[in-house]
Parts: sequence; structure tokens; C-alpha cells
Amino acid sequence: MEEEIKRLVKTSILKATKETGGGCISSGRKYEIDNGKFIFVKTNNKKDANIMFNGEHAGLEAIYKTETVRCPKSYGTFKMEDGTCGIVSEYISMNSSKNQEALGKQFAELHLSNEKHGTPIKEFGFEVPTCCGYLSINNKWNKNWTNFYIYQRLQPHIDMLNKNSPNKELTDLWNQCIPKIETILNRIQPIPALVHGDLWSGNGASDENGNPVIFDPACFYGHSEFDFGIAKMFGGFTKTFHDSYHKIIPKSDGFEQRLIIYELFHHLNHWNHFGSGYASGTLNLMKQISKFE
Repeated sequence: MEEEIKRLVKTSILKATKETGGGCISSGRKYEIDNGKFIFVKTNNKKDANIMFNGEHAGLEAIYKTETVRCPKSYGTFKMEDGTCGIVSEYISMNSSKNQEALGKQFAELHLSNEKHGTPIKEFGFEVPTCCGYLSINNKWNKNWTNFYIYQRLQPHIDMLNKNSPNKELTDLWNQCIPKIETILNRIQPIPALVHGDLWSGNGASDENGNPVIFDPACFYGHSEFDFGIAKMFGGFTKTFHDSYHKIIPKSDGFEQRLIIYELFHHLNHWNHFGSGYASGTLNLMKQISKFE
């Protein structure tokens, strides 16, 4: 593994430090390299971890190129013969406090970056599969946002849940939700925006200068409002953040209903990751959506 890391960052020195991290999915460690600089390496030996890390690498590259909000520069990924996979990125010294006003402004600029450059990306999807958690999501390009969201985001999770443990209430509610979601999302014509895809409070921080940093993306080009679904689910972002964001991208009619629709993805995703503790919250959201007009 050390030789792969050295190759990616072009260093002769690679010294592990005691600083570790990585969250509930992968393991991470800080390394010292040439010239007293540092990198961060995440590893995982789950099946298809290479898909997860290749998607994270592509997402970090996409965010980095926008020059809007800071994220770690990714040097690349590797896969070892024993199945261990990893991603190597810039190490950023971070603290959990966030400059909420700056983050809101920069996050809006991230969402506008495709439009600002003449909308070179005209469809919804991404160049590679990405993972929200460790489950791969279907990023095949699609011209229709409604179709993309229902059948490439929500339906796969419904199918996975029913495959693992058939649930009549889930199926019945889903069949009621589909026409409601179609009606509501067909009222809008979003421009594809580069979204982080998994921006809860644990995937944002501040660097040593107090500037916002985001990381662990599950990027794709989608409706910008999608990024607020998990923020609604877990909180952690202040009124200052939201006001700063919406000063640049104002809320449009139907925002609150769409927010619940976009939150549904994350409840389904967490149910599939962590089990039935998320079932009641998911079903309650679906009951709300089934009554939307």
C-alpha cells in the first residue's frame, strides 16, 4: 500500500502519524510526505469499495475545479491485491466550527457553477457511479429530472428494501407517492447543478483560517435543492447559512414540499444502511408525500 501511495503523491517519504479518522464507513490516517507536508489516506476492504472511492475522487475533483468552496484535493485511488481500496487526498487541518455565512454563499456559488459557465452539463447524472455511504447510486445521464429522481434515486432503495424484507406498507405508500412526486417535480425545470450529495453537518468544517471546507461527497448533477434534504434530516446548519444561501439562490414556490421529497432519499438510504430503526421516519415522510397536492 505504501508504494501505491508514494506513486500517487510522488513522494519519497511516507510516515504514518498517530492522527486517525474516517467516520463510520472507512478508516483514515494522516501521513507525512516530502517537504514536511501531509496527506490523508482513507481505506476500506468492503466489496466494491473501489467504486466508492473512485466516485469520491471524481466528486472532489469536480468540486475542486469550480473554485467555489474548499475541499481536499484528491490525488487518486488505489486497489491492493488483498481487496483493500483507498483514496489519497490533501490533508487539511480542520475544526468542527463552521463559518455559516461564508459556507452558505460558497455553497450557492457551487450550485451555480455549471450555469455560470454556460451550462456545459445539460443532463442529470455524473461521469461515474458515486456512493452515498457505501451503496452505489445510479448516475446514468438522464434529461428528465423527475424521471431521474424517482427511478435512479428512490426506486432502487425501495427495491433493495423489499428484496431484503418485503414490506407491504412500504410498497403501498410508494405506489401512492409516485404520482404525487411526478406532479410536484414536473412543475419545475431545474438546471443541472453540481451537488455535494451528502452534505450533513459532519461533512463540513472550517480550515485553519476559518474558511469553509466540505468533504466526503456523493456528487452528481441534479436539482440544487436536493442538497438540503439531508440537512433537513439531521440539522446542523444555522439560519445564517440558509439566509446567506437563499440571498443568492432564492426559494421558489413549492420549496418546502420538494424538501420533504428530497429528504425521503436519505431516509431510505439510511434504512438500507443501518436497518429498521429508520423505518418509521421513512414511512411517516411517505405518508406526508402521499397527501401532497
